[in-house]
Amino acid sequence: MSHWTRGLGVIKDLYLLERVAERMGVQVTREGEFESVWAGTAKCERTLKKDGGTAGVVRGNKKGEYYLQLDNYQNPICATIGQNGRELTHQYMVEKVREEAALMGGTIISEESVHDGSTEILINVA
Repeated sequence: MSHWTRGLGVIKDLYLLERVAERMGVQVTREGEFESVWAGTAKCERTLKKDGGTAGVVRGNKKGEYYLQLDNYQNPICATIGQNGRELTHQYMVEKVREEAALMGGTIISEESVHDGSTEILINVA
């Protein structure tokens, strides 16, 4: 039984998402379709593949917004990107904060995983 899901969190920087996914060992291709054995194909901006599993990055309703789309039922890619893409979107958000801090001239003082699965980042901006 398929469980199509839309990943948590809005993605605005596809290139940053590509870098994070590739760092996690996920192959990223630009545009095309991703397939689910159980639910067919869907058009997407990026296709994510690992261990025979796939996910896609699809356009949202607003300009410049994207979301992960995947079938999380027995999809091997979930072992890496997390159920509903949670780990990938989490790592994307953490990397986005690091990038924004650097743009503001800030430095990361500490980065700590919190018990609820989130990451607490302390930034010093001079």
